[in-house]
Amino acid sequence: MAEKLKLYRISQIAREDFSTYDSAVVVAKSEEEARRIYPGDPELARYLDGWVEYKDVGVVYLGEAADYLEDGQVIVASFNAG
Repeated sequence: MAEKLKLYRISQIAREDFSTYDSAVVVAKSEEEARRIYPGDPELARYLDGWVEYKDVGVVYLGEAADYLEDGQVIVASFNAG
């Protein structure tokens, strides 16, 4: 039986300026994996410096993920445009 995926809220307060993500809800197997998920489009990550180092990411367990959700999926993200 496959390991059940979980939902986590990831957030950061290290960078509070414009063009940054402040939080997201993600699907992962563990807290550590959730911490390493980039909350935005990976294709844009090289153009935007809108996230933080892994050590600055807070993680809160929300519950089990529905079976149709995929590992590493970002459900919703909060981006502070500027």
